[in-house]
Parts: sequence; structure tokens; C-alpha cells
Amino acid sequence: MTADHTLAIKENVPLAPYTSFGIGGPARWFVQPSNLQELEAALSFAKQRAVPYYILGGGTNVLISDKGFDGLVIRMGLDTIRMEGEMVTAQAGAPLAAVVDTAADCGASGIEWLAGIPGTIGGGIRGNAGAYGATIGEFVAHIIALDAATGEPASYTRDECRFAYRTSLFKSNPHLIVISTTLQLSAGKPGEIRARMKEILRKRGAIMENEKSVGSYFVNPVPEDEQLIQKFEADRKIVCRNCMIPAGWFIDRAGLRGTRVGGAMVSEKHGNYLINTGTASAADMVNLARLIKQRVLEEMGIELQEEVNYVGF
Repeated sequence: MTADHTLAIKENVPLAPYTSFGIGGPARWFVQPSNLQELEAALSFAKQRAVPYYILGGGTNVLISDKGFDGLVIRMGLDTIRMEGEMVTAQAGAPLAAVVDTAADCGASGIEWLAGIPGTIGGGIRGNAGAYGATIGEFVAHIIALDAATGEPASYTRDECRFAYRTSLFKSNPHLIVISTTLQLSAGKPGEIRARMKEILRKRGAIMENEKSVGSYFVNPVPEDEQLIQKFEADRKIVCRNCMIPAGWFIDRAGLRGTRVGGAMVSEKHGNYLINTGTASAADMVNLARLIKQRVLEEMGIELQEEVNYVGF
């Protein structure tokens, strides 16, 4: 272990335990800053050594290479949460579950659908996490982000964050590091909020329980073929939302549930969930994803795109 100012930097730290996949080689350097000054010192450490850095949140939407990451992994430790009326402000490392619980306890409603989604609010903002027709970006009042290129923090309004399906200003500009998020919620009754959360947790738990997965592996495509949309609506007996079809439907239609490559497998419960059965390598997961993309393209004419972030490849 070395020190950079007052900051402890660890070397050759295995990353698999910090991911929901349980996959990944070591970080050359690893640090968990607990405040803004420590984060700035970590970025300075990487800059001085001319090595790349990667901001790791809850490790729930990432696949880390078997080789690991030849640079500095910064695992966000800033995690305070505070309430002011129906507004909740959370630092980037705060778990989504803790943000939802805090809001519910205070009678602030609107983000119950986040219940059971793993990861941190910083990661949720970066990828504009969504479920059940809602996205976290819809509730943003403002964001504080640090520009790693200049070392200066700045405030961003919801419009300035450029939220779109599974992306944001911060995802397309990795040098902008989310520090804190303020969400504008609405007044509700804690008991009713908790009841809605319980039902969402029940639905989500039936799929995710005891599986090493990142949740949805591929983004939901918007096909140009109207016939595909009609087939989906007839099959699922629901109206296609924004002409977007769940990636899992294409994977199911290609007959890929239960397909394995090494220790990686398409979940038997959900076509768009790839799981580590216990022995999967990152290479297994990448090869399984490649097989899925090839089969869906050949059989359905749709080119799937990964939602998961590849690190160290």
C-alpha cells in the first residue's frame, strides 16, 4: 500500500468481488475516496502517473476483463443522503436502495420503482436507470459533477444533463464525474409508498434472486420494421411503448434461453439477463453476448447493442 498525500492507494486489488457478475481481474491501483478532496487526490494520482482511471459505483452494470484494469479504479465512497421536504440529495456513492428507503421514510414519492435495483445513484444517473416506464432523469432537479479535465465542480440542470434512453451527458463525457444528485419528488404516505415498493420487490426478486447478473445486458432496440412491432404486440398482448421492443423478446424468439458458453448462461427466467453460473470468465460472457447478437441478427434482422460497460478490454 502506498500513500498519495493522505490517500491510501492499494495495488493489485481483485475487482470481481466489487461487481454483481463476480467477474474480473485486478486493478493495478485501487482507492475508495470518501469525500471530494480524496476524489480530487485520486484523480491527481492518475494524472501524475499518466494512467487511465475508471469510476466504479456498485459494479452492477459492468463487465471487467479477466486481465483487470491497468490503471486506477476509483470506487466511489461518497454516500451521504439528506432530505429537504420532498427533495432528496444523495452523493454519487449512495446505494439506490438507501435513497429509495430514505425517501419512503420521509413520505417522498416517485422513485418506488427503483426498489430492488442494485448499484449507486451515481451510476443510475450516468446510465439514466429506468424501469416500468419511468427513468431517474425525469426526477432530477440538478446534478453536481466534477470536471476531471479542469478540476472544477459545476451544477447542471435536468435539461443540461441530456438524459435519453440509458444515457446522459455524463455517460457521453466520462471526464464529468457525478458528485451528487438532487431529485424532486412529491408528497406521499410512507405506508402506501412502502406497499408499492414491496410489490415491485416481489416482481423483481422473482427474476433476480440468487443470480450473479447485471440485469439487462442489451438495450431495447427500436426496429424500423412495422411487422416486428405487430408481431411483438400480438405475442405479448401489449402495446409497444415508443416503438421500443424488449431485447429479451428477440433473444427468446431466437430460442436462446438457457444457452451456455463456459460458465456464462442466458437466464432461464429472463432472456436479457446473462448470468455467471459460478465459473464464468469475462471471455465466456463476451463470447455468449457475441453468440446472442449473431443469432438475433441472423434470425430477426436486429443488431443488439450492449447496455453493460466493458472495462479493461
